[in-house]
Amino acid sequence: MKTLSISICFMLVTAFTAQASVFHTDFTESTLGDITGLNKDAPGAPTQDFSLNTVNDTLDFVTTNADMWGARSNAPIAWVAAPTMANGAVWSVETYLSMIEGGNHSEVAGLTFYGGPDNARPDFGFGLDDWNGWHVRLQGLGDNSPNVGGAHLGNATGTFLRVEITEGGATDTYNFFYKVNSGDSWSQLGGVATNYASSFANSRVGLFLKSNGGGGAAQFDYLTVTPEPSSMALIACGGLALLRRKRK
Repeated sequence: MKTLSISICFMLVTAFTAQASVFHTDFTESTLGDITGLNKDAPGAPTQDFSLNTVNDTLDFVTTNADMWGARSNAPIAWVAAPTMANGAVWSVETYLSMIEGGNHSEVAGLTFYGGPDNARPDFGFGLDDWNGWHVRLQGLGDNSPNVGGAHLGNATGTFLRVEITEGGATDTYNFFYKVNSGDSWSQLGGVATNYASSFANSRVGLFLKSNGGGGAAQFDYLTVTPEPSSMALIACGGLALLRRKRK
């Protein structure tokens, strides 16, 4: 039985390593309805909304005035359900975002987490910030806590974003990464953004755009939510070990 258990556990590790993604889209679908698991939370539609661009294969956001700060202010969010993970397990979300610098100087787009319901305001956003300089920034909504910016992005017109979340029960731990080119190494936001602890509800993982009255526009190339293979394998093997103990 011990040899069999180890073999099954090895197969589970291999399976989870080969296919760990629980949600992925590169927006090549024909309609939004074809993207299983993607949900629209756009209380200000159609002026604050997003749509599928079937020519460029992107999810395109547009706002006229959606200054999500102390309140949601009708900012659009495209969200998927976060994976259900055990304490100590790690999962991640990743995307690529394009935006034009200098067109407005008051727009922010990127990744966020919240618990719903629709039109609820998230606690923070992580994304490309043309409101406070051309940076990737983690910013608390309504209170600027936290407020951590990365290096100036120079002539870049977009950036990859990645967030890793370690489940901790009532309080989860976040780490934030970005890079300009696909072949670059990930750069991690430092300071309080490193191992940032938050007890804010995060059952929804979202793409968002906010702007002042000058309006804003942003495009996302893909969205992937992925439990780390090691976390999923440990959960599976732990469950197998528990099953063996119960059968003795």
